[in-house]
Amino acid sequence: MSYKTAHRFSLMRKTRAVFFMLIILVGMQVYFYFQKTPEVTDFVHYDRALQIQLDSIKKLTSTRKIFPFNPNFITDQRGYFLGMSTSEIDRLHHFRAANKWIQSAQEFQVVTKVSNAWLRKFSPYFNFPTFENSTKKTKAKEVKLSIDLNTASAKELTVVRGIGAVLSERIIKYRKRIQGFSSLDQLDEVYGLKPEVLERLKQQLTLNTPTQIQKISIDNASLEELMALPYLTKTEAKKIISLRTKQGTINLVDLARIEGFGALKIKRLTLYLF
Repeated sequence: MSYKTAHRFSLMRKTRAVFFMLIILVGMQVYFYFQKTPEVTDFVHYDRALQIQLDSIKKLTSTRKIFPFNPNFITDQRGYFLGMSTSEIDRLHHFRAANKWIQSAQEFQVVTKVSNAWLRKFSPYFNFPTFENSTKKTKAKEVKLSIDLNTASAKELTVVRGIGAVLSERIIKYRKRIQGFSSLDQLDEVYGLKPEVLERLKQQLTLNTPTQIQKISIDNASLEELMALPYLTKTEAKKIISLRTKQGTINLVDLARIEGFGALKIKRLTLYLF
């Protein structure tokens, strides 16, 4: 075999080998592509299903019905649901702690400093009580009843005009939760009581039976003990533990340093902590 013939034969063999290698590589690419396709498809289906769930939850939240309410009695929990910040809620509670009443949506914004957008969204649900004109005949003062708020049964509370079976049970349930009323002003925290009914309760009921609250030391209380107290959420209890850990010791005055702890909240906590 001549040199040229041998060289040509070698070149053809190399070319054929390269050609077969290319075919193998292309085949592998096609194989892996189709192997991954189901995984990609599954991921797309999963992502789509998750989005559907999120959309349904969002729709449920956005369509939650809001009933008319008196903004003077917005609690921490209700304020959070309405999208108010802790500072806005605290401003409202400071204002109410001075025994002042908000009479209009504009005054509510001045006191709390909520945004215009918030006011436009929720002020249509504001339900302020209608006070009689001072020129009209003043109603006679409600008769004082010998009913102790801390010992009264649900049925006894229904004697007060404006208190039905639902509200009386709600008052009893709240009394149990806070371990007894220490002040008639705590009735303000019972959801659903209209201002005129609250005034009637405070005029007609007595508070002769003291509470039997066993106070605990804020400097030694465990997280579980703090979480069990009225007026404290789990998050707020953790904030107290965090501040105590950071400082090494803590007292009731230090609570004012925690965000969201207004004067009214601290006043209520002093009933359970020392």
